[in-house]
Amino acid sequence: TGRVTICFPRRSEPRRGVFLMAEVAPRLARRFAEVDFRFVVGSGYHTEQLRERLVASGLSSARWTIEVLPMDRMREAYEHSQIVVVPTLCGEGTSLSAIEAMHFGCAVVTTWVGGLPNLVQDGENGLLTAPTPGAVEAALARLIADPAQRAALGTRAMASARRYHVGHWRGAVQDVLTQRLQLGVEVR
Repeated sequence: TGRVTICFPRRSEPRRGVFLMAEVAPRLARRFAEVDFRFVVGSGYHTEQLRERLVASGLSSARWTIEVLPMDRMREAYEHSQIVVVPTLCGEGTSLSAIEAMHFGCAVVTTWVGGLPNLVQDGENGLLTAPTPGAVEAALARLIADPAQRAALGTRAMASARRYHVGHWRGAVQDVLTQRLQLGVEVR
């Protein structure tokens, strides 16, 4: 349709970057008329504050949604998004949101916090940036303005997501349980 949807699939918590995105989304929307924002917030205590900040910014409610999807429906969020942003400020391990976005071929923008650089290699399968509003905004703007780069990063993200498939993890856990701990347990 010519529209670009940026998805924020994170809990509505400050450390997950919810307020960073409340600041960045209106600025990007003013710069790029074709951009919409999808906040899939799951759990968290700051959803109403996010809504209030977006309304106060003057960003048209036609340009953003806030929703909660159960895990078994997260596919919908990724299938209808071209860019996924994981702007973690602190306390991140291996991000399921980033892996899921990569699996669906979305261009991923993450901060270089915690385990995110283990998943996303800057310029190869996504963009890594400093955990600041200006840096996240610049990375997102770069992908909005360059559909070819967005598509290339998404394609490479999908290929690299294969190594994080649950089957690989099950096998690794099974090996630990049987070989290292000598437990006769099957991981399902």
